[in-house]
Amino acid sequence: AIASCKNVKIGSYVLEVEPYNPRIKDAKASKGAQAPVFTNCYIKNFPLTLTEERLREVLEKYGEVNSLFFPTNENGRALGYACANYVHPEDALSAIEGLHNKHVFPDNEMVHEEGLAPLPFYIQK
Repeated sequence: AIASCKNVKIGSYVLEVEPYNPRIKDAKASKGAQAPVFTNCYIKNFPLTLTEERLREVLEKYGEVNSLFFPTNENGRALGYACANYVHPEDALSAIEGLHNKHVFPDNEMVHEEGLAPLPFYIQK
């Protein structure tokens, strides 16, 4: 079937037929695949005593932060999550690669359940 269809001309197009091989398909897809472009990062697992300024310092080691959403309660204490918007997508990706699943803050500052290790810093798109 492949031989009878190979190089058949249809209008101005030449038909190319080859056996299906999922490994080749996956390799072709990953070659042409571009990394997703994003600048926003969701952040959690940090000390509730952390300040917006201190978090910004940590994040800006990887690039300029355009804006930082850092919600607090009525006493000014962090609610435990934040959202950062980097100026450049490569900086957001760099921050994720450099900070995600790392123990960024001292364990004694982290809130965690008795007998359990503190969760690592979480930053993702």
